[in-house]
Amino acid sequence: MVKNLKVLIRGLLAPVIGFSLAKDWQTAKLKTSGYEGDATLDSLASRIESLETPEKLPHDERLVEIAKAFRDSTKQDKDSQPIRVLDIGGSFGEHFFHLQKLMPAHSFDWTVLETEGHCSIIPEFLTSIKGLRFISKSPASEQHFDIALLSSVIQYVDAPYDLLTMALHISDSVIVNRLPLSPYAKDKVAIQRPGLLGSKGSYPVHIFSETVFTEYLEPIAEISSRWMVPQDSAVIRFKYIENQGFLLKPRRNTSV
Repeated sequence: MVKNLKVLIRGLLAPVIGFSLAKDWQTAKLKTSGYEGDATLDSLASRIESLETPEKLPHDERLVEIAKAFRDSTKQDKDSQPIRVLDIGGSFGEHFFHLQKLMPAHSFDWTVLETEGHCSIIPEFLTSIKGLRFISKSPASEQHFDIALLSSVIQYVDAPYDLLTMALHISDSVIVNRLPLSPYAKDKVAIQRPGLLGSKGSYPVHIFSETVFTEYLEPIAEISSRWMVPQDSAVIRFKYIENQGFLLKPRRNTSV
């Protein structure tokens, strides 16, 4: 009963905060401030102060499955090389700090791929941390990583399946987390407003069809594990959609 009431309220508020469907990606893009709009970047910048003392970052339950997927993907002893990670859309590298805490016996060579606008607000104290770097251009195709991490990211790019294919091509394992999968027969596009009336920006977002997404994966990747992310959800036209996560292994005998 309580959940149904919350879904009803979120559905009614969708035009001012939350998710509302759009005709297509281009239409949604024209109606939003975008990922590099002032409100979005200001909202991101407000998190920087907490990263000055990363050891005090609060526990995030959504990272438990990511840490498990990391452990399932790597076997590193004390004499091993650092785990090479491409953190696509990794913001200020928060996952780097959390995984260091959750996996203290491991070391990382961590690369965050972000937009130029986002990279422009990354403070110097973060860029000087050993084992952590930030880039705004996709790695060369000959580069290789142990793990590509895409947490709450592919739904926010124009060509999400191309990005996922790239990640599968240059890594041994791909972790996709906080992914909105719906019961719809086809993928849809929505406008997301994380703050009231665009106070924290607004941007287009893909709401994937679970059927379409898993059928796309079938020829190019094996689903090693899968989990629900109840902390993240969307309400689209009064339908509750809970996010999910995947650990994927590329099928190397198939062209990706």
